[in-house]
Amino acid sequence: MARLRQGGQDVLNLIGGGRLMAHLQTAAFEQFREGHGFFITFIGGTDDNDNLRPTSSLWCPPSVPLQFIYDDSDEPTEIEAGVVDALRRAMNDPIGVIIAGSSDIAWPFTLLKTERLPPRTEIDNPDA
Repeated sequence: MARLRQGGQDVLNLIGGGRLMAHLQTAAFEQFREGHGFFITFIGGTDDNDNLRPTSSLWCPPSVPLQFIYDDSDEPTEIEAGVVDALRRAMNDPIGVIIAGSSDIAWPFTLLKTERLPPRTEIDNPDA
């Protein structure tokens, strides 16, 4: 199991999630190095009593330490630049990195395709 802790508290536990966590760690490093934070949005999943969890977002600012924890059983991971780039794009989106279903994580991660309004100038002046 791979775990993510923020400010000393567990925020994400992934069974067999070492590969995802290693890529998230690399992307977070690059994001923080540039002085930017990001959101992680959790969709679905259940708590220990099988109650559905509501969708929630967690803000990860560079000023609050993140701790990435890996089990001895996690395989060494070769970091793929394309996956890190996709995570960085998600980190720069207001929704952030989407993690769907705490027990059913799809590799590498689930990103929702969101529709965004065009920039304000295109709305006000479509011929611009």
